[in-house]
Amino acid sequence: MSLGAIIYLIKENRLQNSIMDLRNINFRNYNQYNRNFFLKGGKNRNFRNIHKVDIVLSLLQNLRNRNYHWENILKTIEKNGKHYPRLTTKIENAYIGINTQKIDLFLSDLIKKELLEYC
Repeated sequence: MSLGAIIYLIKENRLQNSIMDLRNINFRNYNQYNRNFFLKGGKNRNFRNIHKVDIVLSLLQNLRNRNYHWENILKTIEKNGKHYPRLTTKIENAYIGINTQKIDLFLSDLIKKELLEYC
């Protein structure tokens, strides 16, 4: 099975809360423009664990696909004088990305969180 198929099955069967507990993850650690909330009805709504797992799974799949197809993951996108990472995902009209310098931190944080959960 491919990573994409596994992620699809996780989301389709709503297993996000069963496989990861990411309530304490702070996406601002990986990019200064990231938010830990989305806007709904004019109010800030914090991401629930299910949203955070969806974001992480999407970022992992994006990272895997770009590496597998030999794409340059170090590229950034410039808009209005600001540099945004190409490794991004969108959920609830909020964009979450990983700076190229923070990819190692992102992956090690995920491994630490999952290892601590099961120990």
